[in-house]
Amino acid sequence: MDNQSNKLQLFKNVGFSQNSNRVNHSFSVNKPENNKMNNSFHIKLPEIHRMSIKTRDQNELKINTMHTLRLFEFDVPRQYSHSSYLKQREDNEEIEKVNKLSKNELLHILESKRTTIMQEQKVIYIQRTYRQIQADYREKIRQQQLQQEMELQRKKNECAFRIQKRWRIVQKKLQEELMIRKAAATQVLQKFIKKRQVKMRLERERQQKLLEEQMRQHQRESAQIKIRYYWRKFKKQVLSQKNKNKNNKNAGKQTNKNQANKRGGPRNSTNAQQQVYNPKNVVSTHKSTKLQQ
Repeated sequence: MDNQSNKLQLFKNVGFSQNSNRVNHSFSVNKPENNKMNNSFHIKLPEIHRMSIKTRDQNELKINTMHTLRLFEFDVPRQYSHSSYLKQREDNEEIEKVNKLSKNELLHILESKRTTIMQEQKVIYIQRTYRQIQADYREKIRQQQLQQEMELQRKKNECAFRIQKRWRIVQKKLQEELMIRKAAATQVLQKFIKKRQVKMRLERERQQKLLEEQMRQHQRESAQIKIRYYWRKFKKQVLSQKNKNKNNKNAGKQTNKNQANKRGGPRNSTNAQQQVYNPKNVVSTHKSTKLQQ
């Protein structure tokens, strides 16, 4: 039983570790400390996962080592049965198979198993390394693109800031120039308004003077018309008065002549020849002089 237990212990130490991802290339054959048999031995192989190699890409790595490991390990979980009877029977079969093997056969099996696992682990390591390199390269490219985008965004922001700063300066200058132009335009407009007001005032004064001149001309014409009218009227009165005086004078002469003829001689006719005072003539003369003035 000791020999069988040693052999079982030997194959139990061969397997996979749950936490190891790298291959341990050390291989040693040591005697157990509490082993009394001279031909017993103990083998330490790299610790690898006991049941199967679980990686991120299980489709790339499919190693069917379940049945092979059951020849050497007794704690492999069974996927097809959990009954104690079948488990015990399989354990007995494995023990019998192990007992039938010799030392060289066991070493050969273990060495071939170790070589296979090492090769598989190397392939896995190479694949993982290649995938890691690809991932690092993609990450590096992504970081470079992100850095370029950040640099481009920074340049855009700087350019936008400079444009805004220049635009504010230009806008300030334009505002100042606009204020100056507005002030100049206001002054020009005020001057124009003043000139316009002066021109309009002069025009109004000229129109007023012209209107006054027209009024005076109209008054002069009216006065002249009145003067002519009254002058004609005065002339008519004077002529009528002269005619009347002449008629009166002629009538007086004829009367005196008749009387003288009756009396037998001429009479003194000084009173008849004197001009009789007529107040109408004086008034009319006064009016004519006033109109002439």
